[in-house]
Amino acid sequence: MYTFILMLKDLIDNNNLHWFFVFFIFIFVRWGIVFFTSLRYKNFQCKNKKFYTSVIIPVVDEPIDVFSKVLIEISRQEPNEIIVVINGPENPNLIGICKKLQDACSRVKKYKNISIKSIYTPTPGKRNAIKIGLENASKRSDITILVDSDTIWTKNTLSELLKPFSYSDDIGGVTTRQKIYRPNRNIVTMFANLLEEIRAEGTMKAMSVTGKVGCLPGRTIAFRTSILHKVMPEFMTEEFMGIHKEVSDDRSLTNLTLKMGYKTVMQDSSIVYTDAPVKWKKFIRQQLRWAEGSQYNNLRMSKWMFKKAKLMFFIYWTDMLMPVLLISIYANIGLCYLFKSFGVQIETISYTEALWLTILLIIVGAILSFGSRNIKVLSQLPFYYVLLLPVFIVVLTIVMVPVRIIGLMRCADDLGWGTRKIKNEGI
Repeated sequence: MYTFILMLKDLIDNNNLHWFFVFFIFIFVRWGIVFFTSLRYKNFQCKNKKFYTSVIIPVVDEPIDVFSKVLIEISRQEPNEIIVVINGPENPNLIGICKKLQDACSRVKKYKNISIKSIYTPTPGKRNAIKIGLENASKRSDITILVDSDTIWTKNTLSELLKPFSYSDDIGGVTTRQKIYRPNRNIVTMFANLLEEIRAEGTMKAMSVTGKVGCLPGRTIAFRTSILHKVMPEFMTEEFMGIHKEVSDDRSLTNLTLKMGYKTVMQDSSIVYTDAPVKWKKFIRQQLRWAEGSQYNNLRMSKWMFKKAKLMFFIYWTDMLMPVLLISIYANIGLCYLFKSFGVQIETISYTEALWLTILLIIVGAILSFGSRNIKVLSQLPFYYVLLLPVFIVVLTIVMVPVRIIGLMRCADDLGWGTRKIKNEGI
């Protein structure tokens, strides 16, 4: 913001227009479009219809205590069936948990009609696991809920998740409000929590208003079962630049649902908790996978988005372009000052204050710029998030910007499923 003010003064005094000045204005225009659209968001409120619900949980090597809690919390909300698909290495402990919970449910009148079964496949991969789970779901299934194996449901997660389907037959997919479990463990989880909250309060709500959420995040998402059956062949075989992509299964299912003419929405009152990496290395790997999956789908869906979902097109393409533009602008500023130091006459803004004061003003300006655009989220978080804004802004600049660019450059790679190291011999 400090640099913007200096550039504004230079424009007024000398008619010099700087690219960073234009970029800064664009950032606030984009924020305004997303923010004011998101203000129109409302949860779906209606009486639920009677749906037959199938929960599919692909799992590889989840810790026993975590997976037990996941299954228990889901079973408490009485879905009709829970199908656990263990893929990759054999894991008798996970099978044992499923059998134990099925036995426990059968002895309690309230839960005795819940079917809990586990299926093992040696072929690793979440897409294949979803396909197997769907093939083993009841033919009576109306709604299929896909759940990550480390995602904890809260009270009324299922009943709230079903309300949009009851509200309109045009709605084909629904995602939950996803929160980070124990977000304040360290700086990594706090940063992940901040990003998650900004996304949920901003772009997710804005796109949901239009009925076109571009990606229903896969921690817990629900689709009409009939849709999944229809799109499964394409879901399993789709390619990008001649390569089958295993990543971004949730975005792919969202794309296919939208292309069938259904709406995709978020139900903010259906809350789930998910874990976040506690180390930077794993966090960066996760973000790189998400950046790759998001951007290759942006490229694949560009024509459809431009015709059918203008806001989605605007959000996703600006997300892709902003890191590239920001790096270009920083490089331009750096080169200008480098050439100027060698005596080349180039018009640049002048930081007339002492170096320490200039740095301080730039930091304060960055905090005011970022903080003003995210004041709603920051007001809902502990006060020390505001104190840590300089750290978060540095990470956004020197870590997340390069990650987004590298993800775009690696769109034709296949990073596999998640951050787990699994030998993928079956694909």
